Amino acid sequence: MDLHLINARLRDIYGTDLLKQPIYRVVWSDDQIEKRFSTFRDFLEGTDIFLREVTEVRECRKYRDYPKQYILEKQFFNQHNKEILANDSFDFARTTYEPVWAFGQEDNGLPKPVVWRAIELILMSINNPKKLTPSQMSDSEFEQAKKDELLFQDLLNKHVKNDSLHSAIKDGDTIMLGRGTTEAKSDG
Repeated sequence: MDLHLINARLRDIYGTDLLKQPIYRVVWSDDQIEKRFSTFRDFLEGTDIFLREVTEVRECRKYRDYPKQYILEKQFFNQHNKEILANDSFDFARTTYEPVWAFGQEDNGLPKPVVWRAIELILMSINNPKKLTPSQMSDSEFEQAKKDELLFQDLLNKHVKNDSLHSAIKDGDTIMLGRGTTEAKSDG
């Protein structure tokens, strides 16, 4: 699924703050930079040789420990961490985005895909004030599957034409192949 579509859905379903910033968002870990005012200890690159200690503002990679993957973040009010500065100024950041879920990487090092249904389940467990037992979760999933099926049937009934070809596709009697050819399914 497209990352822009996922973030648009997150914005539409879970809302924004007063500045129209989304409450939840999915980001690419390597793109996240934050300004920090702190005391930094510098070492000669690739060694343990200490060079200096300096207190200053630096742009730092936010997810050094989570390279090359997608991260689901939630916006929080920043009341305690005075190190993080707003990106457009040197003022203390009033809100920050903190990780909720790291999607990780496959065994071959490629990023795992962002799956909308996984995000829904994660956010359902975060936003649900009472914890569900496995059977309650299964019941909830079953109810959601029934709702999804009804929605899909409704979409088919509204948007798929009722001529014989479209009816055969809707009923599962015909399979569409590339270049406009069809193949009839046999029941025997």
